[in-house]
Amino acid sequence: MANNLKALREARGLSQEAAAEKMGTTRNQLAKLESGARRLSNVWIDRAAEVFGVDAGDIVTDKPRRSTSLVDSFDPEEADPGDHEPRMVEGTMGRDVGSLPKDAILQAEVAIGMGPGGATHVTDLMNADGNSYAAEGVKDWWRIPADVVRGRFRVPAHRIRCFEAIGDSMEPKIHDGDIVFVDVGHRVPSPPGIYALADALGGVILKRLEISSARGQDPVRVRLISDNPKHSPEDRTLDEIAITGRYLGRLTTE
Repeated sequence: MANNLKALREARGLSQEAAAEKMGTTRNQLAKLESGARRLSNVWIDRAAEVFGVDAGDIVTDKPRRSTSLVDSFDPEEADPGDHEPRMVEGTMGRDVGSLPKDAILQAEVAIGMGPGGATHVTDLMNADGNSYAAEGVKDWWRIPADVVRGRFRVPAHRIRCFEAIGDSMEPKIHDGDIVFVDVGHRVPSPPGIYALADALGGVILKRLEISSARGQDPVRVRLISDNPKHSPEDRTLDEIAITGRYLGRLTTE
């Protein structure tokens, strides 16, 4: 089966060795996959899609690929003629958001708390299927160059949401006012790291998570840690927390 592995790899400036390492395989194995000498199974397709930040179908499609660039305006009402497969956001806070490009990153109306929590329900905004979202939760949208999304975040744009951070509990890692990017397709606390959680009020908080229970112990216990030592860690069972996504990075002016 013909595939786009080589084209995707070269478009990102990766050697076979570097791409193979990201995919968890060897250069020889990747060379065989690129040439078609080895069957491209669903497992390899999924791995490659995650590494290159594309949909699984883009690995084997015969459609010509084209690059995307940062748009001149972030106005959701302004159409970009280069966009394709728009996704809809129904309704809006007093305006019609209309259709969005496939690679738009939605910014939530709610802030992401680094303390007691946020203030707005974001359940609908957390859907990672790339279709529709509750307009009340959509504040605006971002479009970041595809190479940055793939190279830095390593997940497709439709899985990313961004929030404004508030509070100081994750200082000095994350500052009050930073824009935080989250992978809403990653909702298990593995590997340990920073995750966004839905709080009891329907808002969102940001904490560092570590599994604190022994392997095989039931229930699984998770430690919620603030980077700022002024805030004490907490222990919860896994079913007592609702992970909405894994922290990917931030935009800061600090």
